[in-house]
Amino acid sequence: MAMGSAAEFGAHAGLMQNLTDEQITDIAIEEFDKLRDGEVSDERSYVGPIACNFVKALKEFGEPLTYQNKLLKQVDGLNREIIGYTDFGYEDLYIDTKATLRCPSNIFGNYQAGHVRQQAVYAKLSGKKVALLYATPTKFALYHVPQHLIDRAWSTIFGAFQAIERL
Repeated sequence: MAMGSAAEFGAHAGLMQNLTDEQITDIAIEEFDKLRDGEVSDERSYVGPIACNFVKALKEFGEPLTYQNKLLKQVDGLNREIIGYTDFGYEDLYIDTKATLRCPSNIFGNYQAGHVRQQAVYAKLSGKKVALLYATPTKFALYHVPQHLIDRAWSTIFGAFQAIERL
């Protein structure tokens, strides 16, 4: 988790301040060290390149309008409000970043199902389109989540929310 949080933090700084890859890497590593309380792990060497790949992918969208934006909404059929925190927000799109060492070739598999469910929540709460951005130290892949996946994932997550409330 620290790898993803630090890479995302570095990417945000890079986008907002138009930083070089070296500066983005330094910021991501510094954040990683803070999150890990100085405990060094192999992931430390990956956060900079992943952050730089996030920036490469996100530059086409321009400067994000929001970062770590809190969504809070009451949804019909539930007693409690739903809360979500989006990564990078643009006028009509939220992009959620996923730092990984293996980039998926699509978002239709079981491994990505949880990521798609998360995006379904963001889509339902915001009314915006959603996308998943996966980055490794060497490449990235951006997937816009299609409506049929959002609908299916929302049905699953909504049922889970109802079950939780019943308990």
